[in-house]
Amino acid sequence: MDATNCLICRGAASFYCSKGRAAYFKCGACGTIFQQPLPTLKEMKDYVDAQYLGGLYKEYLEADELKYAGFERRLADVMGIFSGRNPSAGPPRMLDAGCSNGRFVEVAVRHGLDARGLELSENAIAAAPPGIGKRIYHGDANQLETLGIGKFDIVTVFDLLEHLFDPARFLKNLRKITAADGIIVITTPDAGSFLRLMMGGAWPMLQPFQHTILLSRKAAGMLLREAGFGVISCGGAKKVFTPDYLFGQLRELNPRLHGAYEKIKKILPKSAREHKIRANLGEMMIAAAPDKGLGGK
Repeated sequence: MDATNCLICRGAASFYCSKGRAAYFKCGACGTIFQQPLPTLKEMKDYVDAQYLGGLYKEYLEADELKYAGFERRLADVMGIFSGRNPSAGPPRMLDAGCSNGRFVEVAVRHGLDARGLELSENAIAAAPPGIGKRIYHGDANQLETLGIGKFDIVTVFDLLEHLFDPARFLKNLRKITAADGIIVITTPDAGSFLRLMMGGAWPMLQPFQHTILLSRKAAGMLLREAGFGVISCGGAKKVFTPDYLFGQLRELNPRLHGAYEKIKKILPKSAREHKIRANLGEMMIAAAPDKGLGGK
């Protein structure tokens, strides 16, 4: 297929692989991997709604124990960054953008934060824990500037950037709702990760109708600086999972790996299949704060 220009840096990008009807390209300059052409918003929303009703996202909603364990650790990471910069600050106002059914919002509220969420899928919001649904704004992260939701001390963006059409615009709008002394914490697949390099076109993060743009650390840092943020830290993002849950999520994304596990798990004891593991699966976590010299108070 013909080469095209990178959606992030406009550098020359060449064909990387096909996934169903989707074609992915990789930028030789910044390392970003992206779909071209992009799916429509309706296609993405219809896919997400269907998955929440009976697919991989439904399984996500049902994995309460795993998600709560992971989010307790994730909140500790976030608050460690925030309190290190704001040691005397009171309970912060927090927004979790792309919050699904609000589990992280619930964990944050339990720890005393004034936490809110933002989610596109009505099915996800409907599955929120009691009392949390009213804390979730229903809206499109691609149109964050139209929601009128005020400013936040902490903005978390977990597993969302890869779903956007224009992450540069999103981050610039995020700058407008981040308090001057606030922080943002982002997790997203790392296009330069060892797992992507090892798996190539079989990398599970290549997901048509879900993952439109997969950033490298270089590209993510570039976008944040252009949006008016200074990068505080960048490292691997860890999640809590069991082998059964992880390989179950690969059923559609990588049928060959899923099939291999289905054969192996017959001889594995239940304790091994349901053992909780916290590890990095090829994702990055970036923390950033507003660069006060670039405007915006």
